[in-house]
Amino acid sequence: MKLRAEYFACALVLAFVVSRGAVAQTAPAAKNDAQTLITNFPIPVHEKGDGVGFPYWEDGKLKMRFNVEVMERKDLEHVAMTNAKIITYDDDQNADLILLLPVSVLDLTTRILTSDKPFVMKKTDFELMGDSLQLDTLGRQAKIFGKVKMVIYNFNMPVGKEPAK
Repeated sequence: MKLRAEYFACALVLAFVVSRGAVAQTAPAAKNDAQTLITNFPIPVHEKGDGVGFPYWEDGKLKMRFNVEVMERKDLEHVAMTNAKIITYDDDQNADLILLLPVSVLDLTTRILTSDKPFVMKKTDFELMGDSLQLDTLGRQAKIFGKVKMVIYNFNMPVGKEPAK
């Protein structure tokens, strides 16, 4: 029964992430965007930044905002982050999901964010905790590994509705 609950939680999160997916980019466009990101990334190779915050834009719309306590550029393509808070935004530019990562690495080429430490994902109607995460920021798909715990709030209420006060 516990295993089914974990699969349900993973499936629910993946369905949510996929439902928020953007139009897939072509390979040359993605490669050019990756090269631009690598070239223009605000932290030089082998340097650290404390209290770094930056937005991630896609098609002129704010998609994510990164707030990181310590960010270190390990090499040309990899950025290590400590105590990262990532906020995603919906198509109407409203805060949608909050991802808390104590330790993570962002691959600037593939834009895959990985964390081998426990993380927390919060939304208005659920909170999910897992052992490790691999998040494809371009495809908006996530893989969660290890133990997973999900708390669903207002399960019987339609999505997007606020409880009566």
